[in-house]
Amino acid sequence: MSSTAPAGARGDRLRKPLIASLILNLFLIGAAGGWILSHHRGPPPAQDGGGEIGHWLRNLPESRREEVKAMFDASREARRERRAEIHAARDAAILALEARPFLPAALEEALRLIREQGEALTSDAHRDLMAVVGRMTDAERAAYAEQLRRPPPMRGGQTPPPPRPEGGGRPPAP
Repeated sequence: MSSTAPAGARGDRLRKPLIASLILNLFLIGAAGGWILSHHRGPPPAQDGGGEIGHWLRNLPESRREEVKAMFDASREARRERRAEIHAARDAAILALEARPFLPAALEEALRLIREQGEALTSDAHRDLMAVVGRMTDAERAAYAEQLRRPPPMRGGQTPPPPRPEGGGRPPAP
């Protein structure tokens, strides 16, 4: 016994709902992917001295940022050379990983150079920060400390964590 509908009729009835379902699924996947890309970009790229020192430098009062900028401009070439040495050491580390036979000493040396040059960049930024903070008035330092207590602005409208209590440290557990 056969059905009374022609063989192609059943497929024709399902074709439009299946196409609509496919289009809706593609739209939803695209919307979810777009949201993820716009809200979860990962950590910011490290600047000279890494992310933490960057936070301290970005929160300096505007007038004092100019002083740090002048110091950074004066040491630009030295920082450029250190970064070039870090990039060369990274390349050497990758080559050491690929080497046959593997030579752990070559990788260790490349990683040591990366660490030392990174520490030197951080040390230079700390020195410049300390020089500027040392010239601040008591009121400027107090305002700077208050600015550092505020959480950095967050992307995507997320609520920042509560401010740190006076004297630093972690906020009490809820």
